[in-house]
Amino acid sequence: MRNLKIIGILYFLLSSLAFGQDLIQTDGNFQRCSGTLYDENGTANYRNNRNITTTICPSTPGASMFLEFTTFQLENGFDYLYIYDGVNTGAPLLATLTGTLGPFNIQANNPSGCLTLRFTSDGTGRDVGFVANMSCVFPCQTVIASIGSSSKPVVNGFIDICLGEIINLVAGSSYPNNNTNYAQSDATSTFSWDFGNGVVQSGQSVSQSFGLPGVYDLDLNITDINKCKNTNDIQIRIRVSDIPTFNGTGKQHDEICLDDANVLTGAVQPKEIELFCNQESPGLTFLPDGSGTSYTTKVSLDCFNPGATLANMNDLTKVCIDMEHSYLLDIDITLTCPNGSTIDLYFPSLTGNDEVFLGEPVDNDALMTPGN
Repeated sequence: MRNLKIIGILYFLLSSLAFGQDLIQTDGNFQRCSGTLYDENGTANYRNNRNITTTICPSTPGASMFLEFTTFQLENGFDYLYIYDGVNTGAPLLATLTGTLGPFNIQANNPSGCLTLRFTSDGTGRDVGFVANMSCVFPCQTVIASIGSSSKPVVNGFIDICLGEIINLVAGSSYPNNNTNYAQSDATSTFSWDFGNGVVQSGQSVSQSFGLPGVYDLDLNITDINKCKNTNDIQIRIRVSDIPTFNGTGKQHDEICLDDANVLTGAVQPKEIELFCNQESPGLTFLPDGSGTSYTTKVSLDCFNPGATLANMNDLTKVCIDMEHSYLLDIDITLTCPNGSTIDLYFPSLTGNDEVFLGEPVDNDALMTPGN
């Protein structure tokens, strides 16, 4: 018995030395802001018939737990890890995990900043288990972006420059919650400018010229030391004028004498410039066969002012959808406006029994590769 006791003490001391701030899952409450979390059997495969509940809270006041899982491999459908957003299993359930998963993150979103993990295994089958890096993050503090200064004046949200002219810009910033949870400053923030012409520059001060006329939506994104970003749009557009045509400009007389009058006529033909509202692709939407099932895709456009509406319905020229589908008689396509009104973009004909293919579809729901 004495030898067993000594061995047990040695095992505990060696485990403490080996893992330090690391944590092998066991029943109880723990405070951490660093280290690695292992399943109940450490680096070895977990054991059968386990039912363990562990609560991990931040050791830094005001912070929230952040778990970065680098390994996750449980017996699929039999062994589970439940993660709760709070100090016990009565808190909201964030995730029910089983099987083999790639790297993923879980962050607490509750006033305590704690996460509770409950691990269960059945009587047969064992696997690698899980490993997660533990850290603490703070709730985001507000970041507000603005234009600090411009070499050309900003008038009613527009900066007007000539073709090829260089504009110099300095970012403005505001941190109204600074030092609430962490320190914010321009020195620890990053600044990214998107000029709407495919050019993105970094830095608080930037210079840019444009080689093509047009209207360009200017975006400024600020990211602070806690990876929190501004959510406001600076709502600035840069208008780059085209080279004008001076047809009709002339004089009444080619030659005049002293004290004679002459008439000089100046004329310029204005050229329209356009704002092209660029957007990111909404991505691929899978449309499996099914009765009464709806699939929705959203397209976000940030080049309009908040609350802006179309003055004329003809200003909406077209809606383009790149899709393939194997049976056009079983699909409706509807466009929904922000105010909730809808219009059918496509409605199937009720006549005819022939299959109608759209594009060159892959007519097999088991295959996820799209057709043409």
